[in-house]
Amino acid sequence: MKLSNLIEGLQILSKYYRDDGSHIGAEHDELYAYETHRRLEPDDVDRMAELGWIQHDVNWEGPESYDQTASWVAYT
Repeated sequence: MKLSNLIEGLQILSKYYRDDGSHIGAEHDELYAYETHRRLEPDDVDRMAELGWIQHDVNWEGPESYDQTASWVAYT
């Protein structure tokens, strides 16, 4: 994943959290952004997919699989 895609994805997700607390984690080659407080707008879900982010906790097959209760994952 390109650094710019990682940064843009985090900027998109930041709009959907109540505060700027610790909503990310990392393990090996995966960066996690945990469940958001609000549902993402469809355009933002599409953009996250374009940037290479997926939802790890669901059977991700693209934006139509979006689940607000699932984490977003970027593979580095």
